[in-house]
Amino acid sequence: MKIVDFDWHEHFTSLILSRGRTYFAEGRVENIRRIDNTYIASVEGTEDYEVEITIEDGGIKEMLCNCPYAETDNCKHMAAVLYTLETENVNIKELPKAPQPPVVSHVPMAAHWLEAIDNLAEDIVRKELLKRADR
Repeated sequence: MKIVDFDWHEHFTSLILSRGRTYFAEGRVENIRRIDNTYIASVEGTEDYEVEITIEDGGIKEMLCNCPYAETDNCKHMAAVLYTLETENVNIKELPKAPQPPVVSHVPMAAHWLEAIDNLAEDIVRKELLKRADR
């Protein structure tokens, strides 16, 4: 059974699709896991990259990759994973959904966490906030 049986190609440029297809054909997509409707895979590139793709209602809800290109656009690693997910009989390891911790807003954060946040570089915080705003 194909996991992806809808047209997803419009999310990518033709160059990125071509590079993603090459990565797929070379077998660079490995260790595919699934938690609910999110697929996580390792893609061998310049280094190993982690890709997460969430599929809902017959389409892509969200795509993430930890490569530098994915900070601004959809990347070849994402395309390679999607090419893999549209093939028959993909080996996927099912992972259990982690329970959500209770929200306790009145409990102050531990000092070491606040210190860590204060020491984050401004450009990293900006990039993370922009990613979340795009979602």
